[in-house]
Amino acid sequence: MTRYVGLIGYPLGHSVSPPMQQAAFDHYRLDLRYEVWETEPAQFDALAERLRHRSTLGANVTVPYKETVLPLLDSLDELARQIGAVNTVVNKEGKLSGYNTDAEGFLRALRQEGGFEPRGKRVVLLGAGGVAKAAGFALARAGVKSLAITDIVGERAQGLTSSLRQLGVEVNVLDGEEESLEAALSNCDLVVNCTPVGMKHSPSESQSPLEAKLIPKGALIYDVVYNPIETPLLLAAKSVGARTLGGLAMLVYQGAAAFELWTGKKAPIDIMFAAAKGALMERETRLPEWLEAIYELAKGVGVRTGLNTEVKVTKTGRLSFYASGMNFAFGNCRESLAIIIISTNAEWARRARVAHLADGIRKNGWWGRDDSAYWRIGVSDKKKLQEVESILAKVCQARLQ
Repeated sequence: MTRYVGLIGYPLGHSVSPPMQQAAFDHYRLDLRYEVWETEPAQFDALAERLRHRSTLGANVTVPYKETVLPLLDSLDELARQIGAVNTVVNKEGKLSGYNTDAEGFLRALRQEGGFEPRGKRVVLLGAGGVAKAAGFALARAGVKSLAITDIVGERAQGLTSSLRQLGVEVNVLDGEEESLEAALSNCDLVVNCTPVGMKHSPSESQSPLEAKLIPKGALIYDVVYNPIETPLLLAAKSVGARTLGGLAMLVYQGAAAFELWTGKKAPIDIMFAAAKGALMERETRLPEWLEAIYELAKGVGVRTGLNTEVKVTKTGRLSFYASGMNFAFGNCRESLAIIIISTNAEWARRARVAHLADGIRKNGWWGRDDSAYWRIGVSDKKKLQEVESILAKVCQARLQ
């Protein structure tokens, strides 16, 4: 009988756990399927029955349910109980056990990928939610000298501080003023971002939790956000010369620990790393749906017409498609992104314009201009321009060279 493991959270558009865990299951030829169980808050309580079903082996739990899931469980392991957050559930004959593998994954990534030994070090923790609890407990148990915590919800930071002080570590809550944050940062060895700021598909995906001017050059900057691979915080840290560590390694190591809890088998770490990174790279080089339509149209010209078709990147960095009598060119046109169809074949230009570009204009609120030679879409929104330019640059580098 096929059994299932679900990923519970909301939203889940950013996650690469499904391809990562499925690759591990397939490596051992296990009859297991890893599924996305995106659950809105109003639907959450109904999950208990699904989790206890005999076809369910277990689940991963992510934002915003790592604490909400606790009442649904029959037992907690000691670390999960101390942290007060669960990211892994195991179903044993209808009994649900909760574990926290985030702490193990966080610390293993810090040591093995970051080359950082936390004992005796001073740490600034951004955020006090479920991931921050795991990171804070892992750091306290590893013997850090001090922790300074900041969170937009002051009571949450105070609660985490009280819990961590019971482990004998020096913990302070920053008051939210820039001066106190700047003072703590200037004297720290490690900065950990445990907030979702900078995460893809979140309202703050283009933002950094710290301005570049506040980032200490001598510290390691650890962002547990893994999608995108290089978050705004990591890019800002690199710009001032600080060392960085992204969240992909933590994702893989916590996932490996969860895999071993579900299956009792040693996790295939290399396979999981490759699958997770491959999924992230594929997403970063994926064209928006309406641009993908143009790409497919251009590729298919040769098939449908028998004409020679070539796909290449021009010297100016433009993404271009060539066929007899037709040229698609994606690139910069002064201050706007231009998607230009130049064709001596008016029929092809008309089909491409009507079938694919019109929808793009309506959906994105862009303006267009049409004549017999070309169609141009300009972007007046600079944020949208940067987003699409970034996508095209990655496509040029990773997909079409």
